[in-house]
Amino acid sequence: MNRLVKMIGCLLLAFGLHAQSNIELYPTSWFVGMKWNKVQVIVRNKEQAFSNATIRLNYPGVQLTKVHVLENKKYLALDLLISPTAKPGKINIQFASADSAVTIAWELKPRRNGMGKTYAQGVSAKDFIYLLMPDRFSNGDPSNDQIAGYTDKVVNRKDPIKRHGGYG
Repeated sequence: MNRLVKMIGCLLLAFGLHAQSNIELYPTSWFVGMKWNKVQVIVRNKEQAFSNATIRLNYPGVQLTKVHVLENKKYLALDLLISPTAKPGKINIQFASADSAVTIAWELKPRRNGMGKTYAQGVSAKDFIYLLMPDRFSNGDPSNDQIAGYTDKVVNRKDPIKRHGGYG
């Protein structure tokens, strides 16, 4: 009898692990201390519709504010509110139906030192070139320096005001 109980327990554990591998969360993780503390997690069940599931999570500083049932019944959207006091760790999100329950871990990661300012400096004016318009080119073909109809016939590369040659 003891052996039968162990075998059934192993089968249930294997079934639970198999069921967990069929559920995906996007984004796969988030960060504590973010300025925007509302996150929507998309949940996808590859195998079956689970839109009638009851969702629970119990993690200090993280609150499930709303569950959106989407048109495709294999997807849910979970609105999470992450408080500034939340600590990094694994949040266990439980999906329970009438006959089973599956728990998926979703990671809340620490932010980088410097709140991201030491890793990425952000974008500034020195990162952009608004307009680049060359007005001088290398004179690759001196035979086309004199152009019929041009009033400026002088080609002088040493004078910044004069034409430097070329057509164009």
